[in-house]
Amino acid sequence: MDRTGVSVERRNFPRLVLCRPVRLEVHLAGPEFQINGFNTDGVTVNVSRGGVLVDVNRRIAVGTSCTISILEADGELAPNILQGTVRHTCDGQVGWQIGFEFERPLEVLQEIE
Repeated sequence: MDRTGVSVERRNFPRLVLCRPVRLEVHLAGPEFQINGFNTDGVTVNVSRGGVLVDVNRRIAVGTSCTISILEADGELAPNILQGTVRHTCDGQVGWQIGFEFERPLEVLQEIE
């Protein structure tokens, strides 16, 4: 909120409601080491060119680097793999909602649809 008590919109890109299964590869020691990392599945809530909100059953700490893979209907990994950093966490429908910021904004949303 600003000083007048009015909420200030800080998003750079509009969000699109999108419900797609994803697999998260969580890098606890950085993507080059993958020491003590883990994988977990989730479902997207919404997406923008700058990031994605995902429902997962495990909490992931703010600042954690993750590889985000979209799953096809048959459970196979789609060819589009994204890199992101956790920017916020909160209680979600399944367990936790994790907000990721992509390392680089998507050129178009079709990259993950």
